[in-house]
Amino acid sequence: MQFTPLDAGLHLKEQFDELFSRRDTLEQQRTQITKLQNDLKAKDSDVIGLSAQIKQLSDRTDVQALMKENKNLIELNLELRQKMNDERQQVFIRKPWNTSLGKAMEMPDLKLLEKKAWILLKSFMFINKSMNVINLVQLNW
Repeated sequence: MQFTPLDAGLHLKEQFDELFSRRDTLEQQRTQITKLQNDLKAKDSDVIGLSAQIKQLSDRTDVQALMKENKNLIELNLELRQKMNDERQQVFIRKPWNTSLGKAMEMPDLKLLEKKAWILLKSFMFINKSMNVINLVQLNW
């Protein structure tokens, strides 16, 4: 079987058509890849923005928890002050002698009062430090 120049020309035309078709397909795929890369970059920046927002929400939650703790510490502080005032009043109200019975009244245990006062003082110092930390956090927030 012999090939004529017409057969060779048709064969070359088919080869070129196939090459151009492949080139067009590759060009379309390259365009799609470029578009997807741009979309990916946009989504990446969105993710970074969302991560920052999540961190801010986390920080706000931490601050809200600290504010709640601050409120609880303030209430505890007031309660401890009230207890301390009650203890002081009990110490000052008692008289050393019960004149109606002629017997000595029970004197307050000074060591116990010192221990209670020491515990209250430590509690106040802890509450004060905690409130300072919370106030600093609120200022920075």
